[in-house]
Amino acid sequence: PIGASSRNVTDTDAQLRIQTVVLRGALNNLGIAMKIDSNQIHAANYNLWGESPDVMLTTTAQQALFNAMPNWMVIKGLPV
Repeated sequence: PIGASSRNVTDTDAQLRIQTVVLRGALNNLGIAMKIDSNQIHAANYNLWGESPDVMLTTTAQQALFNAMPNWMVIKGLPV
């Protein structure tokens, strides 16, 4: 689960900015995908992810790095 986290910018040594994960085509479908054959997938119509998979992967990576690197400010998004 992704929990709330905060860090004071004065307590950090460096900043790490994570770019948004980019998934193409069926990989970024909101429908949960099932593998039918070795070369076919089926995306569900009624069983959906809460967010698109690219947003979930970006958020999970940011949260994991934020917790693993206590002296770094880990931010997701494009460079300023």
